[in-house]
Amino acid sequence: MTGLVDTFQDPRFDEGVISLADSDFFAGFVLLYESIQRSYPVPVTCFDGGLTDEQKRWAAENLLNCTISPLPDTEDIRTVRARLDGKSDNDTSESMLWICPFLIANSPYQRVLWLDADLLVVK
Repeated sequence: MTGLVDTFQDPRFDEGVISLADSDFFAGFVLLYESIQRSYPVPVTCFDGGLTDEQKRWAAENLLNCTISPLPDTEDIRTVRARLDGKSDNDTSESMLWICPFLIANSPYQRVLWLDADLLVVK
């Protein structure tokens, strides 16, 4: 049974979209964000996989329904990143790929949809 009591007990928003971007994928994330807001305007959280300070500042000023969040500091994420460091030429992208399930688990939303930063939502 859902009601006001349940809402106050869970600090997360009802629904939203999460994604992950670094400085190379930021432009794609902005397009994703805009396509979400035009199709089904819900809050969007972008986990920071290596954004520049300028990109974070721009997002805060221009993407009003968006939050840029640091990567959660969980044991699972630390383990994945430690095991992949130095294992390939593309360390950052590789570890970012493997931590996605843990980002979903740490979502600020009760109902969450993961979308990669290089997608567009169309009606």
